[in-house]
Amino acid sequence: MKKIALVLLMVLSVSSQKEIQVIFNSENTKLVRFELDLIKDLIDEYGKMKNTNFKIKYKGVKTFKSGFTMLLDSDKDATLVINGISITDERLKTYDFSEPYMINKYSLMSRKDFDFKNDGKTMKVAYQAGSIYEGMMNKIKQIFPCKGVALANTSECVEKLQDRKVDMIFGDFVDSWIFGINVVQHVDESKIDRYGIMYKKGSTLKQDLDKVFDQYKTSAKYKTLLKKHFGSYQKQFFN
Repeated sequence: MKKIALVLLMVLSVSSQKEIQVIFNSENTKLVRFELDLIKDLIDEYGKMKNTNFKIKYKGVKTFKSGFTMLLDSDKDATLVINGISITDERLKTYDFSEPYMINKYSLMSRKDFDFKNDGKTMKVAYQAGSIYEGMMNKIKQIFPCKGVALANTSECVEKLQDRKVDMIFGDFVDSWIFGINVVQHVDESKIDRYGIMYKKGSTLKQDLDKVFDQYKTSAKYKTLLKKHFGSYQKQFFN
């Protein structure tokens, strides 16, 4: 009877285990590895706070837009997206965001052998479809003649760049660190881009993880995480 009771207890424990779905970028980049380590730490700390063992269900997306769609079709109080998503006024109308976990700049980037000359020649500029850069291409067209090339993700932009099918990439400053490409120039330096964890509107998970994140940012564990992933570069992307 004791064995049966123990088995039943184990079954009940597993079946009642709470699950949190994490939607992330399925590209295996340095930034993605940092984001996944960060969110795992936060959920682990959240579990300690709630005295609950949360199971993380990872959902990788191949395109930037897919994360937004998947979130809207998911459980409001048990799902989040961490995918280098900029906090904007437009997005705040539809989604909730955490406090920024990273700062960034808007940048034009290219190959290390690229020599930028604004000589009137029309250049091809790649950007990630569905990102803030789609709506900012008009700013670039005011700087030099160019044609925008919308691609599924940043890795595809870099691939086209290295194959010389585009001249530049318009994207996040951190991409220069991720992919080892050169910054041609920053765009609209008066503005600072901020990454946040994204939730459905009114998510109770956001409220709880915000409290955890506030405490976590002051911990030695957080400092170790930044040093592990960014080393001396951390001053460029974190306050």
